[in-house]
Amino acid sequence: MKLFQLEYFQAVCLHNSVTKAAQMLHVSQSSISFAIRDLEDEFGVSLFSRVKQRLILTSEGEYFLKNINKILGQTYALEQNMLDLGQTQKHLRIAVPPISGTFAFIPLYMAYVERYPSSNIQIIESGSRNNMLGVVDERYDIILANTVHIENNQVNYLPLQEVDIVLCVSPHHPLAQEKVITAELLKDLPLVMFRSGSKHNTYIDNIFEDAGIRPNIILYSSQIHTIQTLVEGGKVGAFVFDGVAKLFPDLVMIPVKDLPRQTVFMVWKKEKHINNKARYLFGEIQKFTTFAQEFITRS
Repeated sequence: MKLFQLEYFQAVCLHNSVTKAAQMLHVSQSSISFAIRDLEDEFGVSLFSRVKQRLILTSEGEYFLKNINKILGQTYALEQNMLDLGQTQKHLRIAVPPISGTFAFIPLYMAYVERYPSSNIQIIESGSRNNMLGVVDERYDIILANTVHIENNQVNYLPLQEVDIVLCVSPHHPLAQEKVITAELLKDLPLVMFRSGSKHNTYIDNIFEDAGIRPNIILYSSQIHTIQTLVEGGKVGAFVFDGVAKLFPDLVMIPVKDLPRQTVFMVWKKEKHINNKARYLFGEIQKFTTFAQEFITRS
């Protein structure tokens, strides 16, 4: 297993396409295909299945992606820390969750770089739990996290957007006309949950447990295109944030009873708690967070 193979695999997952991954990495499509095939041969598993000319991660692929995201994140962080020690470059490190980053962060980021085109920002895709740890231990300068509330006196936080978990289904799905979803309605129906290990699954698990129902979960995923493909098939329902469901105008989103409303927070460490003050970009962090406050006020 080589580092470049992990990078190729991650890029394919990000773009859901070998062609787009090859364009992003400036390599041939065959190089990426061979790298993934070599990984599958080495491990004796299939990392992707192909459905209607689309790539869909297998359960083994989901597990592999979850772990290589951590490995590559740590590798890039180590590389950046060494560069910082050499003072060759410094940039703002912003970590965002893979799903809520799509609707809560990207519009903000695009508006920011339009106003400040010379900004030097590194965006890291990482889950909310890891993000909270990373902003405290100073791996990240600013993070986004989805949670009900924040309890940490070392950080500042700014609420960006309230979000609800909804059930997303095809217009032809048997539940498409329902006004509110309960656990009882979902008995035996194939479901897609948030990626494995996500705390949002805990809230969903609780409503099934309270109803004494074992859900029929066919996939844990944070791959938006994979989720969309399965739901469009007409038989599968997916738990997603309402902000994601709005990206699928041809699908139906239905509120789910007894799931708590959450907030996407922007979080950064308080100056008095900073350890590595030589690395910390106080001015850039203040500029970005002030802009974010203005952005959500305008929105």
